[in-house]
Amino acid sequence: MILFLTIIACNQTSNKDQREKKLTNTSVNGIYKGLEEICWTDSTGRKECFIDPTNSESKWYHLGILKIKGDSAFLDQNPVSINNEDTSYSASDGGFYYYKGTTNIKDSVVSISLEEVLCDYCASVKISAVGGTIKQMSFES
Repeated sequence: MILFLTIIACNQTSNKDQREKKLTNTSVNGIYKGLEEICWTDSTGRKECFIDPTNSESKWYHLGILKIKGDSAFLDQNPVSINNEDTSYSASDGGFYYYKGTTNIKDSVVSISLEEVLCDYCASVKISAVGGTIKQMSFES
């Protein structure tokens, strides 16, 4: 799986010299965090999201931690359950995804190309084939 991210950098300074300053690989160095819902699309095209079976008020997300240093990028996605102001961190539910890749800067757009390198506690498709025909599909972790 390859993941592409694009970060658009906005410069809101009034100083003309600062506005004309180009982004460089080192100017975007840092750690960025964000949340992504743990959802999928069902066979009818409807969005379904994982809800905590022990608390239907909680929603599950992957907490993404993007680390950029020079032209290298690393993204860790860890599952968290959020209910109002309470956050619970999972030991295994939701899967832990790890990506690495590179950054590319053109004008004021930072593009990041990532490739999955590891996934702990992630579901995968198991396919049994006999004579080239798929007989069974199931998920396993």
